[in-house]
Amino acid sequence: MADADDEDHLRYATDQGRILISQDSDFTVIDAEWREAGRVHAGIMRVPPHLKGEAQISYAVQQLGFYVEADAGGAVDYESEIAGQVIYL
Repeated sequence: MADADDEDHLRYATDQGRILISQDSDFTVIDAEWREAGRVHAGIMRVPPHLKGEAQISYAVQQLGFYVEADAGGAVDYESEIAGQVIYL
């Protein structure tokens, strides 16, 4: 999907039941458009834009680990807390 636009990436992730992780602020705009149209995506997690390279990857993995542990412990409800939401990591 190297040539796909951002909405295609979100659509693909949603069709696959996957949360999209990105630093791209365009996804917050697409989220608003989808909400207005009554569409629900699988979730968007935004990585802080100031992080680059290894710091970016390390931070994202750390935050995702938190969500995995919270989900395993029943502390996170995917349907109400992640699906259709933009989460700022």
